[in-house]
Amino acid sequence: AAALTPSLLPHALMFLLLTHVFLMGTTMYCYLREVGVNRFGALFGGVVYMFNGSLMVWLEFETIAATGALAPLLLLAMERFRTPGRWVWALIGGAALGLTTLMGQLQYVLYVGLLLGFYLVFLAVRSLAGERDRRGAVAGAAPAPDLFYFLPPPEAAPGHPFLLAWSGPGDSGGEIRDG
Repeated sequence: AAALTPSLLPHALMFLLLTHVFLMGTTMYCYLREVGVNRFGALFGGVVYMFNGSLMVWLEFETIAATGALAPLLLLAMERFRTPGRWVWALIGGAALGLTTLMGQLQYVLYVGLLLGFYLVFLAVRSLAGERDRRGAVAGAAPAPDLFYFLPPPEAAPGHPFLLAWSGPGDSGGEIRDG
């Protein structure tokens, strides 16, 4: 069995990447259906999202496909949080956000956090404007990205030196060791 393991590793990585690409299309299809897009439009949106040029160029970096698969799931969880089974969707959204965090790429965690922040502002404005006035909700939420200009840069965070020295799970925070 040990002799077969090295020959299966490239196939396992390819299967993982194909699974992430398939999940990207599936989660985007489910999200688009939730927000009211018809089946053909949701299928088209899922396929376009699944095979977008940026992903195809950067497919060798697994984190991009995994984050792309989880982002529509997070938006779907935010949409479904208003339904009666809200705690199930809160757990699904929390698990997806936790997986995004545990992937080890801090910039993707920040990007997903910004996306969720913008979408939360959009949902708040949409609920205040009423469900029928979607154009008004989009116009009301459009200035939301400007609010993030007032946030301090990451360098101002108290743990900034620790974040620079930390290289991933298992690292104790940039200890200097004598060789």
